[in-house]
Amino acid sequence: MPKKQLNKIEELSAAIDMNTLKIYDLKSTQKVLIVDVKSLNGVETSNKIKTLFFLIENKIIRSRIVTFSDKTSFNDKDYNKMILSILDHNKDKNQYSGLVSFYSPYQNKLLTDQFESGILTENGTLSLKSTKNKMGKTNGCTDWYWVTYYSNGTQTSQYVYTTCSPCEEMAYKTTNDCGGGSGGGSSSGGTGGGPSFPNSPNTNDTYDYFSPEGEHVRFQFIGNIWKIILISLPEVVVKSVPESRPYLIFDWPQDQQKAYGEGFIFTYESETGSWEGVPATNQLLAEAIEDQIDDSELDTCTKGVLDKLKNLSGGDIATMLIRFTPSGSIFNISMSTGQVTNPNDLAQTTKVNGSITDINMVFNGNYINGFGNPTRPTDLSVATTMSHEIIHAYLISLLEENKTYGTLGIYDFPTIYDAYVQQQITKNPNILPEAHHELIAEKYVYAIASTIEQFHTGVLTDFPRQVYLDMAWGGLIGTNIFNKNYPNDSNHKNYQDRERIFARINTEKIGSQYGINSPIGTPCK
Repeated sequence: MPKKQLNKIEELSAAIDMNTLKIYDLKSTQKVLIVDVKSLNGVETSNKIKTLFFLIENKIIRSRIVTFSDKTSFNDKDYNKMILSILDHNKDKNQYSGLVSFYSPYQNKLLTDQFESGILTENGTLSLKSTKNKMGKTNGCTDWYWVTYYSNGTQTSQYVYTTCSPCEEMAYKTTNDCGGGSGGGSSSGGTGGGPSFPNSPNTNDTYDYFSPEGEHVRFQFIGNIWKIILISLPEVVVKSVPESRPYLIFDWPQDQQKAYGEGFIFTYESETGSWEGVPATNQLLAEAIEDQIDDSELDTCTKGVLDKLKNLSGGDIATMLIRFTPSGSIFNISMSTGQVTNPNDLAQTTKVNGSITDINMVFNGNYINGFGNPTRPTDLSVATTMSHEIIHAYLISLLEENKTYGTLGIYDFPTIYDAYVQQQITKNPNILPEAHHELIAEKYVYAIASTIEQFHTGVLTDFPRQVYLDMAWGGLIGTNIFNKNYPNDSNHKNYQDRERIFARINTEKIGSQYGINSPIGTPCK
């Protein structure tokens, strides 16, 4: 150990007040020892200093120094409660106002949480921005930044220093071993080198595994095998072996940011600087997508439609996605009202360059504002357009994830939709291609029709009325299945149905009479 670090450890040892030592159980089944520290030269001036020692099987595996800089008076007996609340992700922060800072044993600041009356308002973290790419290739050095997140969604970053060897990186790592090692990973490390499952387990028994770096994996014995039901990953574990979980590699992850990978949904907890993962059920995936919609650039009408769609009981956006297709990953949608490339399109949905998880969705400002029409579109028209575009975004995400259409960068709906159908045909050759087209179209139409009928009537049904089916079919205009079922041929048996579909779409789009049709939705205001 370098002399400078050794001196820091000796200073900490001398400052610890062993008479204040207390031991607590954490929710993770770890234990933590909390002890008062008299004073330290390397930390900021504070009202209280504590040291934490994390135990696994009665062995200390890592430690932290915690300081409190109070804005208002705080009961001395409540500091330990505050620490436990942060570690266990509890909402109750005892109305604390002030700054809580976490340091390494060498007195290097790693994480800060600013609270106002128990609410997290600002979060700072020492984050690495490595020359490693996402798959772990490296030029040998790592840049470190202090990144601060604010409650209004903004963030700042400031360069701190650069490290070029494992020993230099000890300022961030959680172990005290400077001799190498992976620093953590999905299946390595831990006491004894990995999980040691108990003999003769019973159904639903649980087992917790902890690595020295702070990784926590909870297993449950289900169907005669141990299955992972919870993963907790400090960011250092993720970034030290980036090739093991590339889907969690973000320069500056934000609080409650979600990511999907290997069948798990991960949420970033900024208070502790860790990713918390749970098995990705269909419901959780769909809800996570709904939560990842940024509506800050929407006009009032479109935002109102979105809010109503998100809050439908049993038939919301999440339910619509599950109705359509249960498999997929989380993606982020940034919604706005503005200019689109093709002025005839009601909305435009495209992938953000360089990302497989970020989607831009723009609603045509002329359409939303009723430019050239008697009035603005109805809320039913906007709800249908929005539902269609969300599934459009979902398909982009699915196909990008599987690289179905290479690097063409074509994101118009008919192309994306037909590419998705072709992908499903390839995946399941037991179903005839024509049957695939019909099945997926039926799922699409019923998913949207059921959602917009509940949006309009407040009644959830699995058998939507024809007017809502017509609105939903309108989203498939231009696809192979629409052209097959409703060709532009006046002699075809479905030509009148085609005309009815277009008439319904147009009357809701202009918010007024179209031929013999009247809108059933309410025009935007």
